[in-house]
Amino acid sequence: MRKIKATKKFLMVISTLLFLLFFSSNVFAANYTLEVNFDGKNIEMASLTPNMTWNINKLQPEEEQYATISVSNKGTKSVDVEFSGSIIDEENLGNILDVKILNLVSDNPSLDEVIYSGKFSEMQKINFNLDVGKNQSYKILVTLPSENADEYKEKSCTLKLNFTSSGILDFTQGEIDSQSSENSDNRIYTSTINTIETKEFKWIFIVLAVLCIVFVILLLYLFFSKDGKKEHYRIYKKKS
Repeated sequence: MRKIKATKKFLMVISTLLFLLFFSSNVFAANYTLEVNFDGKNIEMASLTPNMTWNINKLQPEEEQYATISVSNKGTKSVDVEFSGSIIDEENLGNILDVKILNLVSDNPSLDEVIYSGKFSEMQKINFNLDVGKNQSYKILVTLPSENADEYKEKSCTLKLNFTSSGILDFTQGEIDSQSSENSDNRIYTSTINTIETKEFKWIFIVLAVLCIVFVILLLYLFFSKDGKKEHYRIYKKKS
């Protein structure tokens, strides 16, 4: 019986740890860090969250929900970056939600530059250039107007952030002449976002996997061990 009680307590601890890990991943899911790498020949983008979706949950009137985006140039050439947003469910919310995009220019919020303020459906693409080693950050704030509170309160939606980066290819004059008919500005583009491989990112999944395995093993023990069967029988007799 002591083993059963100890096992139940251990299960509760593991359940709590799993919940906290999943909760923390959801809390920080609205912070996106992207890296662009361009060497004059090849260009690629990478992120810890390559699907770049933002879950906007349980809208409340005049309550702001926000996401931050940080893009850095890790390559050896300057790049141009473009991003936009699209709602992939509850598309009618695009005409309802108020959106504000801030260019985070310093650690002082009062100096942040508002580059867009209006309805989500009217938002244009955001373009910027990044020199080598530079970083650019934005904050996107979404608000449900009070006049639409009755119809859209508590609703949720998923916002897809779409990124494209480009750079001017390094060509000799002969290569430029041969390429001009196919690509007049001699640019290379990418819209595919790969996954950044980091030790911290891998460890999160390793810890989650181990906890899940231990959780399943302990559940099986409770159901199939002799002590577990006795405990289930005792509980069943009490109920009957």
